[in-house]
Amino acid sequence: MSEYFKDAGKITVPVTGEPVSIWSGELKNIVYAIDDKIVRALRTALENRTGFEVNAKITFAPTQHNGQTLFAVTYKTNHKFDPIQVEDKAALNDFLPVAIDEYGQLVIPDDAEYQTMLDD
Repeated sequence: MSEYFKDAGKITVPVTGEPVSIWSGELKNIVYAIDDKIVRALRTALENRTGFEVNAKITFAPTQHNGQTLFAVTYKTNHKFDPIQVEDKAALNDFLPVAIDEYGQLVIPDDAEYQTMLDD
């Protein structure tokens, strides 16, 4: 159940949504960024016959909105051929809402529920 505050009262609603996963919603953009780094690095490695390293750092910064915890998600990917390193930084376009459903599972709340929360 999620609790929202409206007109000095508390509203409790069941939470439904997609289970949290790296493949959920906008989070999959992070996977695509890492995939892009690996493909570009493999091309360079093949041409130069050298090894490389690929790294990704994902940061989740919590914030509160109407009693709901949202996360600002930023990520950094890089590939490195000593001594050259190519790095990209980005952020998801929206905050990531995360809630616990009635079964105790982490979910990204359905859009309608999330939109209701933001409209209040």
